[in-house]
Amino acid sequence: MTAPAPGFVAATARVRSVSGRAWASNLGEEWIPLRRGDSLRAGAVVWLEPGSHADFFLGNNGPMLRAVSDTLFAIRALSVKQTNGDPVIDTEFFVERGRLIGHVKDLPPGSRYQITTPAGEARVR
Repeated sequence: MTAPAPGFVAATARVRSVSGRAWASNLGEEWIPLRRGDSLRAGAVVWLEPGSHADFFLGNNGPMLRAVSDTLFAIRALSVKQTNGDPVIDTEFFVERGRLIGHVKDLPPGSRYQITTPAGEARVR
Protein backbone atom coordinates (compact mmCIF):
# COMPACT_ATOMS: atom_id res chain seq x y z
CA MET A 1 0.00 0.00 0.00
CA THR A 2 1.16 3.50 -0.76
CA ALA A 3 -0.08 6.76 0.69
CA PRO A 4 -1.70 9.05 -1.87
CA ALA A 5 0.83 11.21 -3.69
CA PRO A 6 0.73 14.95 -2.99
CA GLY A 7 -2.44 16.48 -4.42
CA PHE A 8 -4.23 13.12 -4.56
CA VAL A 9 -7.05 12.15 -2.20
CA ALA A 10 -8.01 8.65 -1.13
CA ALA A 11 -10.74 7.00 -3.19
CA THR A 12 -12.87 3.95 -2.36
CA ALA A 13 -13.88 0.65 -3.88
CA ARG A 14 -17.58 0.28 -3.08
CA VAL A 15 -18.91 -3.29 -3.01
CA ARG A 16 -21.76 -3.58 -5.53
CA SER A 17 -22.52 -7.26 -5.03
CA VAL A 18 -21.25 -10.41 -3.35
CA SER A 19 -22.19 -13.92 -4.41
CA GLY A 20 -21.02 -16.61 -2.01
CA ARG A 21 -18.62 -15.72 0.79
CA ALA A 22 -16.04 -12.95 0.72
CA TRP A 23 -13.91 -11.42 3.45
CA ALA A 24 -11.95 -8.19 3.93
CA SER A 25 -9.17 -7.14 6.29
CA ASN A 26 -7.83 -3.64 6.62
CA LEU A 27 -4.11 -3.28 7.30
CA GLY A 28 -3.84 -6.65 9.06
CA GLU A 29 -6.96 -6.32 11.22
CA GLU A 30 -9.33 -9.26 11.68
CA TRP A 31 -11.22 -10.63 8.68
CA ILE A 32 -14.83 -9.47 8.42
CA PRO A 33 -17.54 -10.58 5.97
CA LEU A 34 -17.69 -8.42 2.86
CA ARG A 35 -21.18 -7.05 2.21
CA ARG A 36 -22.90 -5.02 -0.46
CA GLY A 37 -22.40 -1.31 0.26
CA ASP A 38 -19.06 -1.71 2.07
CA SER A 39 -16.31 0.74 1.09
CA LEU A 40 -12.67 -0.31 0.89
CA ARG A 41 -9.57 1.89 0.69
CA ALA A 42 -5.90 1.33 -0.06
CA GLY A 43 -4.56 -1.12 2.50
CA ALA A 44 -7.55 -3.46 2.35
CA VAL A 45 -7.05 -7.14 1.54
CA VAL A 46 -9.93 -9.15 0.07
CA TRP A 47 -10.41 -12.91 -0.09
CA LEU A 48 -13.17 -14.69 -1.97
CA GLU A 49 -13.88 -18.28 -1.06
CA PRO A 50 -14.10 -20.89 -3.83
CA GLY A 51 -17.33 -20.54 -5.83
CA SER A 52 -17.75 -16.85 -4.90
CA HIS A 53 -17.41 -13.57 -6.76
CA ALA A 54 -17.75 -9.88 -5.91
CA ASP A 55 -18.20 -6.70 -7.94
CA PHE A 56 -16.68 -3.35 -6.97
CA PHE A 57 -17.40 0.18 -8.23
CA LEU A 58 -14.20 2.24 -8.32
CA GLY A 59 -15.66 5.52 -9.58
CA ASN A 60 -13.00 7.51 -11.44
CA ASN A 61 -10.47 4.76 -10.67
CA GLY A 62 -12.09 2.12 -12.89
CA PRO A 63 -15.03 2.12 -13.01
CA MET A 64 -15.73 -1.63 -12.43
CA LEU A 65 -13.79 -4.57 -11.02
CA ARG A 66 -14.84 -8.19 -10.45
CA ALA A 67 -12.97 -10.65 -8.23
CA VAL A 68 -13.76 -14.29 -8.94
CA SER A 69 -13.64 -17.62 -7.11
CA ASP A 70 -10.76 -18.21 -4.67
CA THR A 71 -9.07 -14.83 -5.26
CA LEU A 72 -6.86 -13.08 -2.73
CA PHE A 73 -5.91 -9.49 -3.55
CA ALA A 74 -4.79 -6.26 -1.91
CA ILE A 75 -5.64 -2.70 -2.81
CA ARG A 76 -2.22 -1.03 -2.88
CA ALA A 77 -3.24 2.36 -4.27
CA LEU A 78 -6.62 3.95 -4.89
CA SER A 79 -6.61 7.73 -5.17
CA VAL A 80 -7.65 10.56 -7.46
CA LYS A 81 -6.46 14.11 -8.15
CA GLN A 82 -8.98 16.65 -9.39
CA THR A 83 -7.64 18.91 -12.12
CA ASN A 84 -9.13 21.52 -14.44
CA GLY A 85 -9.54 18.71 -16.97
CA ASP A 86 -10.13 15.02 -16.37
CA PRO A 87 -9.29 13.64 -12.92
CA VAL A 88 -5.89 11.91 -12.71
CA ILE A 89 -6.09 8.48 -11.05
CA ASP A 90 -3.69 6.17 -9.25
CA THR A 91 -4.91 2.58 -8.99
CA GLU A 92 -2.91 -0.53 -8.08
CA PHE A 93 -3.94 -4.03 -7.03
CA PHE A 94 -1.72 -6.92 -5.94
CA VAL A 95 -3.23 -10.32 -6.77
CA GLU A 96 -1.65 -13.06 -4.65
CA ARG A 97 -3.82 -15.72 -6.30
CA GLY A 98 -6.93 -15.87 -8.40
CA ARG A 99 -8.21 -13.42 -10.97
CA LEU A 100 -9.53 -9.89 -11.28
CA ILE A 101 -11.61 -8.76 -14.24
CA GLY A 102 -11.73 -5.03 -14.79
CA HIS A 103 -13.41 -2.53 -17.02
CA VAL A 104 -11.13 0.49 -17.34
CA LYS A 105 -12.11 3.68 -19.10
CA ASP A 106 -9.62 5.79 -21.04
CA LEU A 107 -6.96 7.11 -18.67
CA PRO A 108 -6.11 10.80 -18.60
CA PRO A 109 -2.42 11.72 -18.91
CA GLY A 110 -0.47 11.14 -15.70
CA SER A 111 -2.80 8.35 -14.53
CA ARG A 112 -1.79 4.83 -13.48
CA TYR A 113 -3.79 1.58 -13.39
CA GLN A 114 -1.70 -1.45 -12.50
CA ILE A 115 -2.29 -5.05 -11.45
CA THR A 116 0.70 -6.87 -9.99
CA THR A 117 1.00 -10.63 -9.38
CA PRO A 118 3.87 -12.81 -8.15
CA ALA A 119 4.56 -13.60 -11.83
CA GLY A 120 4.56 -10.03 -13.21
CA GLU A 121 2.49 -6.92 -13.74
CA ALA A 122 -0.01 -5.49 -16.18
CA ARG A 123 -0.48 -1.76 -16.75
CA VAL A 124 -3.19 0.10 -18.59
CA ARG A 125 -2.01 3.15 -20.50
